[in-house]
Amino acid sequence: MRGPTRGRTRNLTAMTLLTLGLGAQGVLPLGEAGAATLRTFEDKAAFLAATEATNATGPLPDLGLVAAPAGSATVGSVTFSLAPGGDVLYIGAFGTGGAPDWYPPTPGNDIAMGYENLRAQTPLSVYSLGFEIVEISTFAFGVAAVDSTYKVRLFSGSHLDQPPVLVGEFVFSNLPKDLVAFIGVQSDVAFDLVEIVDVTPSDLVADNEYFGEFYTGRLPAASATVTTVADVATPIPDGTGAFTGFTQVAQGDAGTSFIATGEDQAGVYFYPPDPVTPVDLVRVADLTTDIPEGIGAFIGFTQVAQGDAGTSFIATGEAQEGVYFYPPVPITPVDLVRVADLTTEIPGGTGAFTGFTQVAQGDAGASFIATGEAQAGVYFYPPTPVTPVDLVRVADLTTEIPGGTGAFTGFTQVAQGDAGTSFIATGE
Repeated sequence: MRGPTRGRTRNLTAMTLLTLGLGAQGVLPLGEAGAATLRTFEDKAAFLAATEATNATGPLPDLGLVAAPAGSATVGSVTFSLAPGGDVLYIGAFGTGGAPDWYPPTPGNDIAMGYENLRAQTPLSVYSLGFEIVEISTFAFGVAAVDSTYKVRLFSGSHLDQPPVLVGEFVFSNLPKDLVAFIGVQSDVAFDLVEIVDVTPSDLVADNEYFGEFYTGRLPAASATVTTVADVATPIPDGTGAFTGFTQVAQGDAGTSFIATGEDQAGVYFYPPDPVTPVDLVRVADLTTDIPEGIGAFIGFTQVAQGDAGTSFIATGEAQEGVYFYPPVPITPVDLVRVADLTTEIPGGTGAFTGFTQVAQGDAGASFIATGEAQAGVYFYPPTPVTPVDLVRVADLTTEIPGGTGAFTGFTQVAQGDAGTSFIATGE
């Protein structure tokens, strides 16, 4: 979605993502941004039902140029202008090279910009705002269409004679191409100004999006509640006394898992999403748990990962180390599965593993980073292996770097989702 463009570079600052909740399009609430609880939406019907929002703009008029960069226009109850970094703003294509319609495949007029830095202000405070947006997959006005990432920031007090106060922010990306998408947000703190800014990391921001009608509502979001999973007053399940410390935590739809310690105790513990009692912790494994297909009991725990399919963790024993899996519905109180240990043959390699550094868990299975003699790689364990050890080599030091030169030389991070395995790796 673009009118006449201007060559301008953009400097981006790093963002810290504290709370991640990816949906189909990729909506990411951000922490450390005001005190508001934000609920984000990618479905228009769900947004309208949850927020009781109504159409604030109605069909967009065919005004043409509104700001370049100064200027504004009020449509319905929303006043549109450019956020910092914007250059030109159009509502409708009147008097432009895009007339009679910026993007004919979508009905009605569109909001178009050069650099997509849009500001929307409401006359009264609202608790929700949503908008239609189209990201096109073809070239428009000589500018290449690319996947865009947007940061949305909510402010309050924009009508006062002082700088507005940041209420909260989130980012969205991975929009469907050539289809009308919807992005909405509901806050438990009122706001009256929204900035929607393209933060795509590119020297020249070259993408095309069109904005449609806007919706606002005055129903607050439910405030977030904090639940204590465990603290130093919590009795250790199947242990003695209370916890004395916590070193690792992981979260999935199936619940929360964590590594904790007590007096001469350590273990991996699980908190279900709907505990029967206020503290309904489950011991996954501790220093009294026999190592599956090993000798003796565990002596330490270093990593934990949680997914809908269960809990995975890295643990050690006397001259032993491995990746182990705890299913969400164990047949016995301790129904651990050995995923891989120091006796496991390296798939696609030679000899057995010599160490394990990272583990990740998803519905599709567990993935981990492991080493061998002059070997390292990322490996995957499916949720229903055909054989007791049905490991898959994802990549190792013999794997050619896609789009690069030579083979990988190391692996530092791994992540597992329903759709597959991702990892960070290095090469020469």
